Amino acid sequence: MTAREFSPIFQCGWKTRSIQRNHTLWKRGERGSGEPRAWSLRLQLLPRCFLTVTGQRWRGAASPVLFFFIADVNPRAPSGHEGSALALAPWRSCCSGRPHLNTREGGSMVRIFGRVAALLSISVLLLLGYPSSAGEILSGPFGDYQCVQPRGEASRPPFDPPRIISPEGIPVQVDPPVLQDPLCPPGLVPAPTWIDPSATKGNPLAPPDGLGAGDGNQGTDSPGSPECAGISHFGACYYYANASYRRNADGGGMTFTIERPFYDGSGGTGHSLAEIAVQGGPGDGNIVEVGWNVSTNQYGNANPHLFVFHWIGWTPTCYDACGWVQQSPTYFPGMDLSALIGRKSYSGWVFWNRNWWAWFDNQWLGYFPGSEWTQEYRQNGLTQWFGEVATHNGIPPNTEMGNGRFPSDPAAAKMETLCDVNASDWVCWYRDLQTIGATNPSYYDILRTAFGATRYGGPGR
Repeated sequence: MTAREFSPIFQCGWKTRSIQRNHTLWKRGERGSGEPRAWSLRLQLLPRCFLTVTGQRWRGAASPVLFFFIADVNPRAPSGHEGSALALAPWRSCCSGRPHLNTREGGSMVRIFGRVAALLSISVLLLLGYPSSAGEILSGPFGDYQCVQPRGEASRPPFDPPRIISPEGIPVQVDPPVLQDPLCPPGLVPAPTWIDPSATKGNPLAPPDGLGAGDGNQGTDSPGSPECAGISHFGACYYYANASYRRNADGGGMTFTIERPFYDGSGGTGHSLAEIAVQGGPGDGNIVEVGWNVSTNQYGNANPHLFVFHWIGWTPTCYDACGWVQQSPTYFPGMDLSALIGRKSYSGWVFWNRNWWAWFDNQWLGYFPGSEWTQEYRQNGLTQWFGEVATHNGIPPNTEMGNGRFPSDPAAAKMETLCDVNASDWVCWYRDLQTIGATNPSYYDILRTAFGATRYGGPGR
């Protein structure tokens, strides 16, 4: 969105020549970066004296954060008045009480400006019409979101996400987050404006319709299910290309590419996604998941979106909510990840301070409280990294996985540094012991390409 400016002239009364307002609504840089919304107001009281009012708002916010009221006088004014100014201490529109006026190099002009600025502190709010940002629906390149008060009392881990180290002790350099500017004013966090409670989720070990958990990849068609060459879950046909590793750990992670596969939802609701799933408890049915998801049915466009999900005893919950506690001021479940397509993102989970904490793009995202599970779920015995397609299109599924390329192509989607977390060392140890497999390699497949690294995907037709 390009900058837009307004410069209306207001004629005022006694000893007031004019008011000029320059109001910049938005400035945005490349790859979704942004600058605060800025505005200024000039009040000319005398032919050679004027009052300049400037301020700024956080990108995407709808309430003022800082105001600076500065009164400038003509540099040719008598000695003792050069640079005479007053400053209104930073304050927020939501705060109660009067703003404090601090004067420098006093003088009658300053006192006059002080009275004027006291009135302007209220009138500017009305003139610019800034409502409170909390709960208001905001729009940007990351989709619609709202700024909300964070809930939950747990503080985020005091460290960056766990370091990736090989069993030989070789550390892996991880890129910093692409997005680091907050989307909301201080004290608020972004949250999705809407979730689809009917959107379904699968897992390579989820019980196919009519079978028990962990009974394998032999799908059965239930009444009303589409024709399926994969696995029938929840009335849809699922396909997986997955790597898995059994080991007791405190979480897991990986570095994977953000992709935008072609998705065909003409047959009904479905998706194409990539994720890490950290599983524990009886039958490995307590699960936390984080990744990206493409579904025009679920999100309204064909772009990848960040998601989180969890299961309780193999009972699925919902996307991006259902107990989720948001902590990141930048990334949030449901956000559009178009700005990150093609980038490798370090993401995963760790059990810390009685909660399951997720990180995305090497930044803490939020957590699912440990109290979500009545059964003990303090460690995971299984970690899975996989691509997943859900479809109602019949055979062939006609939806891409990854970026639509088979893993034999070096340009195919990647899942690398497949690692498991030791929270005591604060390390995600990556290994080359994963078992890999695909539901139907004629549509989607997975290939080990290096130590603890894979490529996966396919065209689905």
